[in-house]
Amino acid sequence: PLQSDDSSYIKYQVSFSTVKIREYERIIGDHPLIKVGPPITIGWCFIEGQPVCLDEYESQKKHKGIRKMSSITRRNLLQNVFDIPADEILEAEKKVLKIQQKRDRGEKQGKISELVRGIRNSFKKKFTREKFVFGMSEVQNHMLFTPY
Repeated sequence: PLQSDDSSYIKYQVSFSTVKIREYERIIGDHPLIKVGPPITIGWCFIEGQPVCLDEYESQKKHKGIRKMSSITRRNLLQNVFDIPADEILEAEKKVLKIQQKRDRGEKQGKISELVRGIRNSFKKKFTREKFVFGMSEVQNHMLFTPY
């Protein structure tokens, strides 16, 4: 710890000198936000790289940001690089499709429930108990005194 002139203040420092890069296996995922093709994720197995000087790593690192893979790229990667059978990939696609359909049904049901609640609240505002009772008594009076 470093101390300043003020004896009650202690400043801690942390520094790093090397980094180790892990390369994880890719496996079939289950993320339902994929629009087409198989979802892909990382597995538990990895290969640990050799330690690299932090400054050297930072100077060589390419800032790529988030990249999206096409469905064809994901399928080819899973089948040809990671040897995942086509039937497993197809099964994962079906599973994701079911999850997506279930979510869509839930959203539609939620929207319908919201619409019904809105209509009910609208009626509550327009038709108070007093107005309803008054309206019913008017109907009864009209029926009693209407000649046929």
